[in-house]
Amino acid sequence: MGELDAPAPVDSTSVSGSYDAGTNTTTVNGEVLHFVHTHNAPVNRNIKYITEIDTDPGFPNPHPIKETSSRSGFTFLPTKDSTGMNTHSYYLRVVSQYPGSIPSTPTVFGGVNGPTKIVMTGSSQVDILPSQSGGTARPGQGGKGIGPVVARGPVGGPKRKLT
Repeated sequence: MGELDAPAPVDSTSVSGSYDAGTNTTTVNGEVLHFVHTHNAPVNRNIKYITEIDTDPGFPNPHPIKETSSRSGFTFLPTKDSTGMNTHSYYLRVVSQYPGSIPSTPTVFGGVNGPTKIVMTGSSQVDILPSQSGGTARPGQGGKGIGPVVARGPVGGPKRKLT
């Protein structure tokens, strides 16, 4: 009984696009990001892969974009901010997790080279809002998969007292 062990971390993750080793940047033609995670460790049924995107390589405010048993996916990412003057840079990472376990250590796109910048080449203009994270994680608490704890109560305690 108790919490399950975390699955082994994902081996690597890749993104469709043109890679420039000099700047450690992958440029995606358009605004649809296609990513694939390689996970060769033995796994059990019901494993989940939680993919996160952030605009900072330190991942202080990651947005969970996919929670699925699939090791690949597609997601739309806007190219510029609402002024059209600034191009967003993105960074990607993934954790694996079982229901009832803690998440694995995150695997970052770029691996040993450090987080690889991802740049989209479309024309959309959207400001990126702060993340609310996912599962039982608190806002801004990334890399926690479907949650670091079994249950999370309301901030500041219960709203009412039941007797």
